Amino acid sequence: MGVTHLFFYKDEIVGFVTLSMTYIEGKEAPDEGDLAYFGNKKPPSMLIGQLGVDNIVRRRGLGRLLCDWCEGIAIELNKKVGCRYLVLHTERELIQFYEKCGFITKKPNKKSPLMVKKILSLSELE
Repeated sequence: MGVTHLFFYKDEIVGFVTLSMTYIEGKEAPDEGDLAYFGNKKPPSMLIGQLGVDNIVRRRGLGRLLCDWCEGIAIELNKKVGCRYLVLHTERELIQFYEKCGFITKKPNKKSPLMVKKILSLSELE
């Protein structure tokens, strides 16, 4: 189950994001060596199931803004219930965009690679 958030500009939908909770295997994490405190090695994560921007407003930074907004939600979840990573599956041609947003992948040649971004705790943000 996910929740879809719509983003409007002057009463027109210009973007959307669908978010849900998930987990990743420790070996998929960018910092798998730091996951010793996760007994089952499946840290809680927030999944970006869908992210879209209207063609009319493409290449104006809205996609990056939506990624930043998702990270803010994940940071808030980290403070309240624990959320270690922001994750998504993407098409290979979009890997470069998500890398600019701070995501990494260990298997970029997969058909739908998993991209991961570590969510910093409050102490790490300061």
